[in-house]
Amino acid sequence: MVTEPLNELEIKLTKTFSYIPEDILLKVYVNVLKGESFPMIKDILRRMRVDGYLRPDVDDDLISFMFESMQLNLILFFREFDIKDSKLQHKISKYFAEFMGHGLLEDHKYSEMVSDLKGERK
Repeated sequence: MVTEPLNELEIKLTKTFSYIPEDILLKVYVNVLKGESFPMIKDILRRMRVDGYLRPDVDDDLISFMFESMQLNLILFFREFDIKDSKLQHKISKYFAEFMGHGLLEDHKYSEMVSDLKGERK
């Protein structure tokens, strides 16, 4: 899935999560954010399944949970490796989503999607 560049508010939010103390970050994730994106991700997976993109052996709950927890793990990764540039953070996040997406998609649909994207870039 192609996403738009981050807007100013998203960049500020990302920077906030990059600098707050880790104990507060964990409390925010566990007590506030956890569960918020799960239904949205699960809905995306359902639509992909109906459209024939999703592999039949993919468990929607497991993958939704993995993508939701990925958000916290990416922030921890950025902290661990001192990655502060918001554009690089966005690029890494997109790379991870594309990497995970490849494993979720049917091979023929992945090839079709990559071909379409290459055609758009020309």
